[in-house]
Order: sequence, then C-alpha cells, then structure tokens
Amino acid sequence: KAERGCVCVTWLTSPSIAVRVQQNLANIETEFFKKHGINAVTIDGQDVYLTPVQKYGGYLRDLYNSEQRPVGIGPPTPAEKLLPFKLARIEKERVSIDEFTRQYLRQDMDDVGSLGTEFYRKSPIKIEEVGKLSSPHRQKLVLIEGPPGVGKTTFSWEYCRKWGKGEILRDHSLLLLFPLQDNNLNKAKTLPDLFYHPNSELQQAVVQEVTSNQGKGVAIWLEAWDELDHQLRENASAFLDLIHGEILPLATVFVTSRPWASENLRENCGHRITQHVEVLTSAKDQIEHYISKAEAEAQPSSFAAKFTDYLSSNPAIRAAMYTPVTAKMAAEVFTWSLHMGSPPPTTMTELFTAFTLKTLVDHLST
Repeated sequence: KAERGCVCVTWLTSPSIAVRVQQNLANIETEFFKKHGINAVTIDGQDVYLTPVQKYGGYLRDLYNSEQRPVGIGPPTPAEKLLPFKLARIEKERVSIDEFTRQYLRQDMDDVGSLGTEFYRKSPIKIEEVGKLSSPHRQKLVLIEGPPGVGKTTFSWEYCRKWGKGEILRDHSLLLLFPLQDNNLNKAKTLPDLFYHPNSELQQAVVQEVTSNQGKGVAIWLEAWDELDHQLRENASAFLDLIHGEILPLATVFVTSRPWASENLRENCGHRITQHVEVLTSAKDQIEHYISKAEAEAQPSSFAAKFTDYLSSNPAIRAAMYTPVTAKMAAEVFTWSLHMGSPPPTTMTELFTAFTLKTLVDHLST
C-alpha cells in the first residue's frame, strides 16, 4: 500500500518470508528510496526505512504528545484546562466597527487590528483553519497576535499537539516549535543552530534534507516574538531570514507575538503575510465561564449575583478579567474569601497577595 510516499506491507504468508524480505530491504541503498520518492517503508507495523525528516518528525510528535512541556517551552502544562480558545481571522478590509470586534477591544496598545477610529474586519476561525492555505509554490507566513496572558503560548503548544496526533497540518512532515524565550535560541546564528536532536548525525542529515527541499513540507513556529532580543527582531538574524523567505523559501512560518512587537513585521512583511490571526478573550467570556463553573460545583445560588456585583464595584479587578490566568485567580480568591468570611481584594496587589496566601494554605493543608 503506497500513500504520500510511504509504503506499507502487511504479510499474508509465512513470517519467515517477511523476515527474509526485511533482511533484503536492509541491503538496499537508501538512494533507491530517495530516487522513487519513498519516505518510509513499514512492514507489519514496523518501520524498516525512514528518511531523516521522518525520523525527526517522530521524535517531535513524541515530544509534543508528552504529558508535560519540556523545559523552555513556555509555562508548565496547566493541570486544569482554561477557557477554550477563541480565534479570529483579521481581514484586510477596513470597517468602522462591528459587534464582534467591539466585544474584544481593550482600548490599549495590545488591541489587534486597530487603526484609530477604523478597524480591520474580524471573523471567527477554528484552530483547524489556522495555517490551512493553498500556496504550494511559495512561503506561507502566519502572524498570530494577542495581548499578554491571553494564551498564545498555550495555543502554540496545543497546535503542536494536534499536529503530533495527525489532526492538523497533515501535509507537513515537520512542525518545529521554537520558544524564543529560550536564551539558547537567542544565540542561534544559522539554520543548523535551530535544530536539536540528541543524535548529532541525524540532526545534520535533517538540516541537509530540509535545505535541499527548500523547506517544502516543513512548518516553523516562532513562539513569543515579543520576547526575542530586539536586535534580533530588527537586524539580521536567522529568524528574520526565515520570515523573509531568504532561507527555506517553501516553508510555512508561524509567528506569535504581542501586537506592539510585531508592528515592524506588519509594516515590512505585510505583503508576505498570508494569514493574520488573533487569539481572543474578553472579560465577559471569562466571567460567564467561572459563573458556570461555580454552578457546576454546586456553589450557593447567590454566587453569580455576588461575583457580578463584586466585579462591578471593583473596575481594576474586572478590567483584568480578560486575561485567563488573572480571571482564574480572581474567581478562586473570591470563592475563598466567601468561604473564609473575609472581604475580597479590591486592588490587583491585594488580589496577588490573597492568591499567594491561598496557595500556601492549600499547599500546607495537603
């Protein structure tokens, strides 16, 4: 059975024949497979031949599907899932305002698609549609923006997990996530510096194969562009070479960033951006989520009214509710305050202090 350059053989005859064929395959030069465009040979579920890229792809899938993120790839995987992602496609059409755009405005530097009194039109998009573009003969550049704490890193990791499970971006053999918070990546000067594998020979073979294919079938995810050293964002670097298509011109490149840090990309690479996406959240979404959660946990029926009144009386706390992590803190601290019979916090400093105290109490009681 041959599909997408992969050959799968299931033996209906004696096992001894399969063993002899496997031994013969081992003696075939890998150039034969390359010549005929075969990326993998599988016999009875066992891989007997994989290209370096296929081997590296398996390594990455195992990495992304592990229970915990490796060190350096953003914050630890949360034990409890936060509010599901909401995504919007940013269109190039300018509009005065619409209700969908209005509910996600924060009136600050991290508003996406704001042009003073005008805005770029936004429309909902599913995670499966992100990066799904039809342009096989040129680079695809996907810009993903959102305010701090909205969940861009968690979204990046979730996207990679879906790729690892074969649910997304199936026509790409590799999806490389580069967390730019990692200081070691900040030192990368050339393409080989960005690839990592414990087997240095495989690492070199992967770079050679990816380069010879000009990045076709490869996706590169530059996570947290705003946390990269500003010199590397604005001057010559391997990351800018990837974005401008000077290396791996047929690759798909994803960039996640806060809007202020990606302004130069929008100005200098606007014609190259094939998809512009925003990770959305709003205070209203978060409040409704935690009220529903409280009801599911059999909190008193008065919880919803008390929580809503509390946020209405404390604008500083309510304004911070658009951030998923802060919203979770506020809901937990408010519930804890009701249980303890103490007044809930009215400032962000009091909120962080109360959450720290609650965390210590919970830790000591376990």
